[in-house]
Amino acid sequence: AKKGIKTYLVESQPWIGGVTAQVGMAFPTDDCAYCIGARSELGGIRKCFYRAGLSNQLNLKIITNTKVKEVAGEMGHFKVVLETAPTFVNENCISCRMCEEVCPIEVKDEFNRGLTTRKAIYKQFEAIPNKYIIDFENCNMCKECLKVCPEEGAIDFGQRPEKEELTVGAIVIATGIDEFNPTGIGEYGYKEHEGVLTQLDLARYLDPSGPTRGKLAIEGKTPQSITMIQCVGSRDERYHTYCSRLCCMMALKHAILIKKRYPKIRINVCYIDIRTTGIGYEDWYNQARDLGVIFLHGKPSEVRKGPDGGLIVRTEDVMLGEAVELPSDLVVLSSGIESSKGTKEIAAVLGLDLDKDEFIKVMDPKVRSLATTKSGVFICGGARGPTDIPESVIQAKAAISDVTTLLSKDEIVDFRIHPEVNTDLCDGCEVCTIKCPFGAIRVDLAERKSYLNRDLCYGCGICASNCPNGAVQLLNYTDEQIFAQLEGILSTDGDDPVVIGFVCEECGYASIDLAGVERFHYSERVNLIPIRCTGRLSAIHILKAFELGAAGVAVVGCMEGRCHYQQGLDNVKNNIALAEEALAKNGMEDRIRLMTLCGARSHDFVTGINDFVEKVVK
Repeated sequence: AKKGIKTYLVESQPWIGGVTAQVGMAFPTDDCAYCIGARSELGGIRKCFYRAGLSNQLNLKIITNTKVKEVAGEMGHFKVVLETAPTFVNENCISCRMCEEVCPIEVKDEFNRGLTTRKAIYKQFEAIPNKYIIDFENCNMCKECLKVCPEEGAIDFGQRPEKEELTVGAIVIATGIDEFNPTGIGEYGYKEHEGVLTQLDLARYLDPSGPTRGKLAIEGKTPQSITMIQCVGSRDERYHTYCSRLCCMMALKHAILIKKRYPKIRINVCYIDIRTTGIGYEDWYNQARDLGVIFLHGKPSEVRKGPDGGLIVRTEDVMLGEAVELPSDLVVLSSGIESSKGTKEIAAVLGLDLDKDEFIKVMDPKVRSLATTKSGVFICGGARGPTDIPESVIQAKAAISDVTTLLSKDEIVDFRIHPEVNTDLCDGCEVCTIKCPFGAIRVDLAERKSYLNRDLCYGCGICASNCPNGAVQLLNYTDEQIFAQLEGILSTDGDDPVVIGFVCEECGYASIDLAGVERFHYSERVNLIPIRCTGRLSAIHILKAFELGAAGVAVVGCMEGRCHYQQGLDNVKNNIALAEEALAKNGMEDRIRLMTLCGARSHDFVTGINDFVEKVVK
């Protein structure tokens, strides 16, 4: 918005803020989590988000209580369909609280993790937008709120869901995180034993603006002993195998806060590993130790009720090599971070793949870590994986930089090579649509013909290698051109056996280039044919080489999981298997070798190809 680009901030909840608004005091600055960067005209480095003028920011429209239902189109011209649920209170609301005071309904307040109650008409603390909403599921329709509201028309029970269509050039997914629900871990007794909380529950107690105004009072009593259990739901084969990255710092933050306010409270932290990976984060660990926090290396096996009604945590002390029991007034579970419900929903709407941990899969985790596989769609923060506030801010700024670069151009010059579809040969089988990693080909069901969206296409040729009719051909890498190269190489007179090397133009060819620079020698029997991606190579190309007399075929591509076109290596593996099956029927085995390399592994190429030549040329 500051760059002059019309921006829509779409939030599924009634107010913006997400989990960040619940964490209270935040690391690494040890102040409230509400800060955002200040607009230059307001002065200062930062502002509380509710004082930063977001509601009147030029070019910014905040749309809350809204979900994305459909997305069509492509980079530069997305059509986004939104559905806004009714709040039954409109922008005329002045937040006078009179409605809340007369409402007879009380339910648990989810923002405060059920530690307090709220009314059926309510507003979160520091809410943006600054207006009340009606929880229609719990409202008894007494309409007492309507009777006392001083602003005519502010409360509107006639509201209905509304749909809106936006046209946008790019999309940034910032759908946040969810805390792992430890209820299913029976041995820890969450929601079963009183006095067992998660770190997010504890954050609401310790928040100066929380339900207890920062006082640690559980059922009116201040605990004298606290045990924190790390890696709950993380680094656990039963739930999530990854490290959630935030849990250690959440525990350290809370342990330090408690020790500073209540020095006599005994705090145990049971850990697998303490991971303080951010800048200055190790200082928090050292400070906690200096304040007397006790760290026990071991994973607790049980939380049970003691004979006096308190809690007992049974764990192993790895350092001592023995089991210990820790009497505790309060047990705090450092629950892991997991992909949010909103992340999975928007991924489904956009047709984006999730990684093995159910976060949105990125184009490349090293160099395009915020770009998705759909051109013009970017991610940041918790949609990408567990991230803390500073890292989320950095990622958000980087994603917006990508968007600004994209949308600031009047036109985009496309130097990519694209396939062409011969509609006379196409029968609309949809194989190309299924195989394309980027969703760049669609089939017109009425015409039963395929059509290419050049804006989405990266030119890998995977579609062409799988087309059963040869209707899809990649420019400069057509079947005819590949066959012509094979014929040119294999039609020469002479009895010397020849090995054909199909080499991807990315990592595969880079490793061979480097071999030349380093003056490595490989067999003169090897003849190379560059191809766009190994995914372009079909079983027919491989078999044609043998039909024309090749002694062997080497396929040289990118490393496992590092294909420049996402799925090229997986695709060529399938086609190699088909070719091997056909060759085996003719008594020709072990004539194909797949080599997966990065550009720096020139020596591996040379030793691998020479070994292969030695085996097939006898």
